[in-house]
Amino acid sequence: MVYDPIPWSASTAVDASIAILMIGVNLFVFIEFFPRDGSKPRLSRAILVGFVLAASAGLWATVLTAVVTQSFNGWTVALFGVNIMMMSPFIWAISLFLRASTKKVRGRSWAWPALLGTSLTFNELLMGATFVAGLNGTAALFPGGPVGLAVAFAQSVSNVWFFWAMLGNMVVLLYWVPLPPAERAVWLGLAATAAVGPWVLADPIVGALGMGAVMLITFLVVLRELSRPTPASPIYLSSVTKVAVGFAVMVAGEALSLLFAPASWSGVFFAGAAFGVMAIEVALLIRRLIHPAFRPASARAPGSGAAPQSVPASG
Repeated sequence: MVYDPIPWSASTAVDASIAILMIGVNLFVFIEFFPRDGSKPRLSRAILVGFVLAASAGLWATVLTAVVTQSFNGWTVALFGVNIMMMSPFIWAISLFLRASTKKVRGRSWAWPALLGTSLTFNELLMGATFVAGLNGTAALFPGGPVGLAVAFAQSVSNVWFFWAMLGNMVVLLYWVPLPPAERAVWLGLAATAAVGPWVLADPIVGALGMGAVMLITFLVVLRELSRPTPASPIYLSSVTKVAVGFAVMVAGEALSLLFAPASWSGVFFAGAAFGVMAIEVALLIRRLIHPAFRPASARAPGSGAAPQSVPASG
């Protein structure tokens, strides 16, 4: 069963405030991790951000446990999750003691982009699960049975709490990454699918029309860019290809979910596609921030070579 994309109730405003607060925390630690001048972040910052995101996921997991169990022990565990978040300053101090502030993250490695991108998306997944259980009851999130986990995953993703939270995260990140306007517009098109994502399973017609409109507008923007006299840069074409693949994966997931409807587990295909595409988009943007080939010239080491490829607009 799929519930209303926007569950209006007396507690909606409170829930929305909590969601906005958590999104703000995630964005704050991301901005603290990535210097605005394009220089690579210190390892100490990476450790702190990684711990905060992991602790935030742990906090949501404990709150979800409390909401599902509705017991004193459950809320005691949730308080333990809060205590884990409070350890962040100590993790920072330990990293400084180990001289992590003198080292920089490896820009060519996929480890940090993959870790941070997956952690951020998993955080929003747990937040979505918590609100689904809190607003609609435990059975809405986990009906039990052999397909219970698949249903729980689909319900945790296919709601406004997950999709709009990811939209807010990705939009801010897109304007923090020093991208050419044409390339930013393409990635914004992929991020915009999160705006209509909550309706894909709840109202397939509205969802399909919304997804189609987002994709059409994005590809019209791409077509206009490719029609310019100046050839598009290889990086721009690479971004267009990645976005096209992301669209294709989400359309395939949507089609499979509709094909197997009304089975309770059918939504897992679209949910899995959306979760994977958004996690990968965040990881790719993070890599653009730390990879030496994309950093501004002012942030490069002396004598490091040619000007960055991401600064000039692709047309």
